[in-house]
Amino acid sequence: MKRIIIIFTAVFLAGLFCGLAQGAKEEAGVEVLYNWDFKKGGGEWSDRPVHNIAAPEISEGVMKIECTGYDPYIFFPDVQIDALKFTTLIIKMKMDRGAGDAIFFITDEDRNWDENKKVPAPFAGDDQWHEYKIDMTQCKFWKGTVVGMRLDPPNEGNPVCKIAYIKITSKEKKFSGSSLPLKLVPAGETRTIAFSVFPEGADATNVKLDFTIPQGLVLVSGEPSIAIPDLKLGNSRSFVWDIKGEKPGIYTVKISIEGQGFPVFNGEGKIIVVAPAPAVQKEVPDRARVFSDEKGNVILENQKLRLCFVRSPAGYLHYLIYLFDEREWFLMGTGYPLGSVRCLNRKGEEQEIFLVPELYNILQKEGKQAGIQFPVQVKDAEGTWDFSFTLMLEENKTYVQVKSSLKSSSERQLLKFTGPFIYPGEGSFGSKKTEALFPGLEWLTSEEISSSELDIAPPYNIRHTPHPYKITVPVMSVEYEKHLIGLIWDPLQKWDQENICPTARFCSPNWIEGQDNHCMGLFLPSIPKWVEENGSRAATPYILKPGTPLTLSSYILAEYPLKPLFSLGRYVDIFGPLTLQPRPMTYEQEIDLIRETYMQRLWDREAKNWHYAFPIKSSWGQLVGPGYHSRFALTLWMDYLFNRNPAVKKSIKEMVDTAMQEFYDNYGPREVSLDLAFRYGHLEEAVQGELHRTRDLIKRQLKDGSWGGFMPNAQTKILGKRGQREIGFCAGPAAQVLKLARITGSQQALESGIKAMEYMKNFEIPRAAQTWECPVHSPDVYASYVATNAHIEGFLATGDKQWLERARYWAWSGLPFIYFWGAPDRPVMKGGSIAIFGASFFTGSWFGVPVQWNGMEYSYSLLRLAPYDRSFDWKTLGECIMLSGMHQQEKEGDAKGGFTDNWNLMLNSRCTGFILSPWWIALNLYSIIGEDMDVRTVILETEKGRLHLNSAAHISEAAVDSRLLKFKLTYPLNETYYSLICSLEKPGAVRKEGRLLNEIQDLNTELEGWKYDTETGFVYLKTRQSAQQISVEVAEPRILTGWKLPTGALPGFIPKKQKEMEEKPLKILYNWDFSKGDAQGWGNSHDLEEPDFSEGMLKTKATGNDPWIYSPEIQIDAKEFPFIIICMKSNKGKQFEIYFISEDSGDYSDDKCVYVPRAGSNKRVYVVDMSKCPNWKGKITGLRFDPAGPVSGEIPGAEIEVYYIKVANKPAK
Repeated sequence: MKRIIIIFTAVFLAGLFCGLAQGAKEEAGVEVLYNWDFKKGGGEWSDRPVHNIAAPEISEGVMKIECTGYDPYIFFPDVQIDALKFTTLIIKMKMDRGAGDAIFFITDEDRNWDENKKVPAPFAGDDQWHEYKIDMTQCKFWKGTVVGMRLDPPNEGNPVCKIAYIKITSKEKKFSGSSLPLKLVPAGETRTIAFSVFPEGADATNVKLDFTIPQGLVLVSGEPSIAIPDLKLGNSRSFVWDIKGEKPGIYTVKISIEGQGFPVFNGEGKIIVVAPAPAVQKEVPDRARVFSDEKGNVILENQKLRLCFVRSPAGYLHYLIYLFDEREWFLMGTGYPLGSVRCLNRKGEEQEIFLVPELYNILQKEGKQAGIQFPVQVKDAEGTWDFSFTLMLEENKTYVQVKSSLKSSSERQLLKFTGPFIYPGEGSFGSKKTEALFPGLEWLTSEEISSSELDIAPPYNIRHTPHPYKITVPVMSVEYEKHLIGLIWDPLQKWDQENICPTARFCSPNWIEGQDNHCMGLFLPSIPKWVEENGSRAATPYILKPGTPLTLSSYILAEYPLKPLFSLGRYVDIFGPLTLQPRPMTYEQEIDLIRETYMQRLWDREAKNWHYAFPIKSSWGQLVGPGYHSRFALTLWMDYLFNRNPAVKKSIKEMVDTAMQEFYDNYGPREVSLDLAFRYGHLEEAVQGELHRTRDLIKRQLKDGSWGGFMPNAQTKILGKRGQREIGFCAGPAAQVLKLARITGSQQALESGIKAMEYMKNFEIPRAAQTWECPVHSPDVYASYVATNAHIEGFLATGDKQWLERARYWAWSGLPFIYFWGAPDRPVMKGGSIAIFGASFFTGSWFGVPVQWNGMEYSYSLLRLAPYDRSFDWKTLGECIMLSGMHQQEKEGDAKGGFTDNWNLMLNSRCTGFILSPWWIALNLYSIIGEDMDVRTVILETEKGRLHLNSAAHISEAAVDSRLLKFKLTYPLNETYYSLICSLEKPGAVRKEGRLLNEIQDLNTELEGWKYDTETGFVYLKTRQSAQQISVEVAEPRILTGWKLPTGALPGFIPKKQKEMEEKPLKILYNWDFSKGDAQGWGNSHDLEEPDFSEGMLKTKATGNDPWIYSPEIQIDAKEFPFIIICMKSNKGKQFEIYFISEDSGDYSDDKCVYVPRAGSNKRVYVVDMSKCPNWKGKITGLRFDPAGPVSGEIPGAEIEVYYIKVANKPAK
């Protein structure tokens, strides 16, 4: 077998320091570089820059910081920290609410405050004192010299924090090393053991390492005793030994490390030497059966799966797992041991007991089912352990049920009880794989390693033994060339009749044990009550009472041919189809709540528009643009159409009419979405807009069918390589092009869409649909949505089932992101959707944190797919996802009806700083009740071509011949709507219910009629639903082919407000002209040098991270004077910012601010529309100009020149 050594340790390689650092003090075995003890004062903290924190108060031996808004933080005093030596932040603090958040830092080589240089803080909002020791080396960028630090309390709840002291120290002196593995060695064969060690806290000298093995093992290569003169901080040493197993049994190997001034390090590992495996029998049985051979080996098998329990002198130590791949029995891996227990004895000493059965009981020999049990009783100094390992296999199944049971005759302090642990590839394909999947956490290709840093930075990347709430579907699988092996379990099983959620381990390849295989298994007790996340045993012992049984049930899966993605279907096969969770309210009540949210809480009467999200005074609460304006209006209009209350209908219509008039004034009717235009109006203009937008999109398509790859900006460049290609960059544009092809029959759009779908065949994993913050590589449920949606449109536009097959695949690709289960106290969990398997900017982890708007985009695509595909119950899954969104809605308060951007399942807490509108719930809900918001399309085939019939109404009984096109329409009674026929020569007549409809020139002013577009052959119909179902007939329907997308540009649209603004005279309310040689009343600056006016400008330089200067007292009518005009230049910062206060709100905060990107370092005029901030209203009483931002370590030294600042009623020429 190929020898592979995998060593996985995290060390930092940087400059080395010896002895006590200058200014550091020895304290309790560690060096203390900084000690801010607030009993002794701490005045240097009182004037530190803060954000959304009141001025710190230091009294009675504590520093009090009170958070006042979203994203609070306070900067540390200036520091100079050797990051290699000083690695620990100690803070004694109590906090009255919230949980988390983080410590940020900057270095001498990277002075940007960003998510890369951040370490999570486990602050608890229980109003109790805690001493937190935070290992700053969790972040790989803690290196070189740290020159700045920042404390960030939690975003939510505005907590009050009290701090007794803050220290920065070295670590305690000790050796740390990789764990020694549990390794299987066939008798007579040789295996490799690898080990690495590094010092913490200080350099180590006179180091000696001893490696000890017992009789029964032979050291083939490597030294048993090694002297190491010195071992420097930041360096590790690795060692390798080859060991031969001579005699079957379980052996302990030990490592001891000593160094001057260091405590002794002791480590050990287990080597299981097993008897050789029997020869593989080629026979394939015709039923399930169990039998033993002459050597005592036990075989449990059926037509597809075989388990061989190999008899060693000590008993049954391991088993081999085979599958039949239509050619031969293929070895998939090994399971070992059958069971083991780790516990504390009465002396508090840790001991491990391997449970090795010598006997077996056949439960059912053969037939439709076969079963066997391996029991054993093991005695120790404190009593007996009774263990059994039971397997049941049905005929023709690719999975076998495994049940591990344990009880003790005496009370035990249990640390670990292992259920099945299997090692895919052991004795076969080794650490190779084609693909691997651990839903919610990992989706690996052949060369990728689990717990890697491809999608998330240390320490968050380690996820081999995750919190159970991070696992969306409890299935682990590894595939090698279509041969799949996996483990499936029920997370809700009560393993001691009370507690749920067994602990799962997944490692591919098996780097954690340094083995040439993969690892997956289950053990007890659970995370987090007893076992720490990514722990190997309980940190807090589980008290096992005498006679109390522990039972761990699971299924081993081995199947050919099968991809890991489709192993999720086996979970459904075993545990039954997905069922819906209880509704938090009826769907009628939900529609009422949605209406109330839009009409009472998101509506801005003055702006005649809706806010995007809550809080409406935050940056998230901006007024919506044309896309979401159409969506929100359509949501209310759907309510209007089906509502039976005349008063409610009247109020909805008034609001939508008001909003749409504002829309037309600001954007023009060409920007209205087709889905809304078919129901509300201005369809002809909306279609023309969509034809031009799609034409432009097709022009940008590349020859290979794509629209290019990742094009980062300065902020997102860390997320991937420029030009990197993934399906998320292509599927969105493809869906837009194909939707137009579906509706209009455009040959250009169809060819473009097919070309895109051919290109998308290059991808198998959904990635790169959210690269505004997420790594390009990260598996992404939003990419599953856009890919599924694009291929549904492709299938509907072409009728070609290959595109339905691809839509089906991409729908399946989203399943690993969706929770198939829910903890009893987490109603939001089932149907919850993980956004990506990774983190925003590599540090904002999304593991175990559903982002439901992502899921509800995906679920809508499933609801669209459901009528055409039965490979999964897409409708139930889509509804399940929507119900999770309903459970996440705010039930009271200012944001009632909105739902959170994200919900942390581990903490069972929601984000309150960003509450979304219920549009996504409405989108799914109307589809579920049969009233999809999409345009309905029927495509009729004729000898001369295809005819595309579209309507807001349900279309039925559509048929066409050379004489007549006829169809029926169903829509709410007495309501008016639109239909579109593409494409015909001008028809002879159009009849509704046998009555001639008039040909009209303006669809928007006439009550009913039809209009013909000679350029495209489009026939527009406007009808009123005069009966439950109406019939429409079009005479002489001659198919028109060869029409083209428009070539010319649409006439430019000038918004009404712009017209009005251009017509009114320019008024300058304030003109602060700094050429006059003085400050013009501006002053009270922060982090700025005293301004110099000698050169005809305000000239200054930033002295800190957050420079600003205040205006004199002012009185601005915000509605009349929305523009600030600034002539300036600056050589640093990504932007400048204008904050303001008003009569209604007297604090300078982020909800009263406009950010303006800096356009180079040359002098230029910036025209800032302050009305973009929704809180620019009423009387403005003060301005604050922040000339270089955002707050960053690169800001000090910025050279700033301001020539004038003006307040005006319109942009000055």
